[in-house]
Amino acid sequence: MLLKIAYAIQDVIRLFEPVDRWLFVKLVVVAFIIAGVARLVPRRPRQSDKRTNRRVAISAWTAASLGGVIALSGCAYIITIAEQQLNRQQSAEKASQRRALLAEENKAAHATLIAKPLKYLGVLEPGVPGSYQQVSRFAALTASHPSIVLYYSGWGKQFQTAFANEAYSNGAVPFVQITPYDVRLESIARGRYDNYLREYAASVRRFRHAVAMGFGPEMNGNWYPWGYQHASPAAWVAAWRHIVHVFRADGADNVTWVWSVNIPGGKGTGPIRWWWPGKEYVTWVGIDGYFVPGHTTFAGVIQPTYESIRAFTHLPIMISETGIAPGADKVATLRRLFRGVRRDRMLGFVYFDLNQPANADYHYDWRLEDESAAVAEYGQLARAG
Repeated sequence: MLLKIAYAIQDVIRLFEPVDRWLFVKLVVVAFIIAGVARLVPRRPRQSDKRTNRRVAISAWTAASLGGVIALSGCAYIITIAEQQLNRQQSAEKASQRRALLAEENKAAHATLIAKPLKYLGVLEPGVPGSYQQVSRFAALTASHPSIVLYYSGWGKQFQTAFANEAYSNGAVPFVQITPYDVRLESIARGRYDNYLREYAASVRRFRHAVAMGFGPEMNGNWYPWGYQHASPAAWVAAWRHIVHVFRADGADNVTWVWSVNIPGGKGTGPIRWWWPGKEYVTWVGIDGYFVPGHTTFAGVIQPTYESIRAFTHLPIMISETGIAPGADKVATLRRLFRGVRRDRMLGFVYFDLNQPANADYHYDWRLEDESAAVAEYGQLARAG
């Protein structure tokens, strides 16, 4: 008899696994099972003596207590199962949310820049990328709106997300030139710094917006350790290609790759084509060229390099750095600069608005702010587009 009761209780417990929307029906079934179990208990003939009545009372109290314990145990079991099911559901939802966030973070950014003539008029200012204050000041002085903002990033430095976000909020594209000081180009190409590059690429990808980026600018000149007469063009090209591969493999396809050369001049520069990595590794081409006394015409400063580049690629071209030195007519030179960019359908230019120390060759105070007429002329030409 006890074995039958145990089996009946076991069947009752199994009804509640798992707790679901049929719980009410199951409870009704349990009620019928309990009623059936009660019928299995043999009934004794009624006795009128007090001893028999006492035994019956004790048996009834015991049965009621046992029933109460079973009922409480069943309720506790039901509650436990329900909590476990709820916890499992919540854990599954959290895991799903984490997977969704991770997938969103790791997916490619798919942000590109429109290659349109004179669309990108930008500036390099002191204090960047630590502060955007000077960029805002330049915009206010010229009553213009910089659409691209340049800064240099030393090798090993991280992508400046805060600066990029501020540039984006002001309608400008962050333009990063990575300068590989104190690192061998061959080591970059062999993958020694891939962890650093992947981390940098991940930060750029998470930015989600377009970024213009270059590496080892003005490599055709001999004034940087990664350039002409210091490192071989083959090593530079291999490093550039490897960096592009790493970024693309990480999904950072929001990068516009800007290959920047300096205007050739004398023994200090080599043929620019030596450093050409191939059109599949470049988005835009950049020319760095400055206007100094005696060299203030677009045809004399920028045009020769433009034509040399057009001999091997038809990718969009911009002036990635330019400035006008004191002693040159800044107003007239600005007019020639805008006119030349418009005529050649170039993307625009970045004005190098810095005061460089005068103790080095080709270093001047390039700033426009000291000449109110130049500031006004720049603003008028920039707004005209």
